[in-house]
Amino acid sequence: MIYILLCDDNEIILNKIKKYIISISYDLKYDIDIETYTSAEDVLKRIHSTAESSDILITDINMPCLSGMDMVQILRDEGLDIILIFMTAYEEYVFKSFEYSPFRYIRKEYMEIELLPALQAACEKVNANRNISILVKTPDGMQVVRTRDILYYELENRKCIIYTIQNKQYETWKKISEFREEMGEMDSSFLQIYRGCMVNKYYVKAVKKDVIVLEDGTELPMSRRKKHEITDIMMEYWRKII
Repeated sequence: MIYILLCDDNEIILNKIKKYIISISYDLKYDIDIETYTSAEDVLKRIHSTAESSDILITDINMPCLSGMDMVQILRDEGLDIILIFMTAYEEYVFKSFEYSPFRYIRKEYMEIELLPALQAACEKVNANRNISILVKTPDGMQVVRTRDILYYELENRKCIIYTIQNKQYETWKKISEFREEMGEMDSSFLQIYRGCMVNKYYVKAVKKDVIVLEDGTELPMSRRKKHEITDIMMEYWRKII
């Protein structure tokens, strides 16, 4: 689940934004939860008083009492890592907002053009940064492996071999299809480069003629038939998270 917080002091506009996000939710390819607030103070109360995630914050800038920028400054000072999307009707705020390092800036009058790609990219970034653990049964017993730590996993001699960034290997008798099902929504973070190998897109450094190069220097062969598809997928992924 990806938690999206919406904040706008105009309740009519707030409900319009929520309704639009619901209408495009299928295109996001992630389960989302939307919460709406009419003041920055209420957003801060929510973030500080609940254990639930606050993944993406879409906020108006010009609001009474505490502005969107004031709220974001508080969150930044507290070191809270929330993906920020500013949405406003006043384009003069664009340059001033840059100092708060927003992920995207959406103009309200172009919401139906700009919001979907912004949310798609934000959800992809949230997913890439998540650290979900899975339980793996190995010959040495049960092992807890964080999905973020997995470089790639592949089928070898009917075993699924998991390779991690800590230079560890885990062997399990699971089929690739079973492992993918166990990964749940985190499966979308991995790219199939040939029939028996899934690579964590987060650690792909380059796509060359015949191989995928990972951050640690590992080179993995890729299917010639899938080369153009793999290149397109990685280009789109890099555009979204960078």
